[in-house]
Amino acid sequence: MAAKYPDDNTNSHVTAIMVVLKVFPQIMREMICNDFPPQTVIKLIENNKKYKANITEVKMSNLRSHGYDNLDISFLYHIIRLLSLLPEPNQGWGNSPLPEDKNKEDDVERMKNSRNDIIHRRLGDISESMLNEFLKESLEIAKRMDDRIGYPKKFFESKLEQIQSHMVTQEKYTEALESLAEYRGKLQETPEGPLFELYYDNNIHMKIVTNEDQDENGDSRSACTIYLRDPSIDANAVIQNIDAIKEIISKGDYTINLEGANRGSLKLHVTIHYKSFITKEKLHRTVQSFLHEFFLAASIPLKRGHIYTVVLTESDYSVEGL
Repeated sequence: MAAKYPDDNTNSHVTAIMVVLKVFPQIMREMICNDFPPQTVIKLIENNKKYKANITEVKMSNLRSHGYDNLDISFLYHIIRLLSLLPEPNQGWGNSPLPEDKNKEDDVERMKNSRNDIIHRRLGDISESMLNEFLKESLEIAKRMDDRIGYPKKFFESKLEQIQSHMVTQEKYTEALESLAEYRGKLQETPEGPLFELYYDNNIHMKIVTNEDQDENGDSRSACTIYLRDPSIDANAVIQNIDAIKEIISKGDYTINLEGANRGSLKLHVTIHYKSFITKEKLHRTVQSFLHEFFLAASIPLKRGHIYTVVLTESDYSVEGL
């Protein structure tokens, strides 16, 4: 039975989520499974102590028991990039490919970027026109993969067409909704300042609930990404001055370190001390303090009463020294 959707934008968002959750991981797995079967990758990880230290035992157990079958895009991207399972994309890892970049590694970067953009949005924050552009690029990726492996009957292309026709069950629809970052609370330092609506997904939530990797007195950090979505923020200006902004913030005594940033919605690559995850309240205060200092360092006006959407996620990049 096909699921029913509340409105057009929610419909668009769920359709996009289904693509990045169900089709993209299959395409990524197919790109590496012949040259690098799971057992080979397990050995590569075991022999790389630095990389292995940053992989949870749950993920390793999943890889040992089920191979690539249950791995999501984030973990697949990690192992492809950091273990050099594919060549570096034409524009480099972490950079958006150009239209003429059509190798497997370029499509890996495209799928990772699309996944992050789709998942790290509030429910319904995708219009029909945005969906159409996303599906157009996704179809091109699927066609290239079908051509590479010679699958009959347009294997990946047909999977996309099935999702696009909304033939998804209520169970799959619910699963898609659960993958989104959830609203966690408003952050406001003073009544004169702006409001930050903070969202984060279950991975961040579980760090708090389980006190995972806590190190109250140590200096261990977790690589995360802060997404700032607001049309009033000049992302290009921030990127151009990111080194100066990092220097200003580094002089303060903060439990969040700014490592870098990317264009799009403004994506701030940060590391957060594990002690900040001890309680929800402590994490919120930490993020709030960092955002206040970041806005000042980046010369972004702190508009009274203005609401900024902030999404905090685990990162899909690696920070040197973690």
